Amino acid sequence: VDGSVKVSAKLILKSTAIIKGDIYTQSLEIEPNARFNGACSMCSEKKKADK
Repeated sequence: VDGSVKVSAKLILKSTAIIKGDIYTQSLEIEPNARFNGACSMCSEKKKADK
């Protein structure tokens, strides 16, 4: 993926994943050999609802 990724629950990056961009998620799991180049912002559903 080339660009931002926004997920409302859990994001799992499998071993073949390549992410070039920012991640916005509630929970993150990264398998060995997955590649991620960017920033990661993690927040709860409550914080999202308050905005």
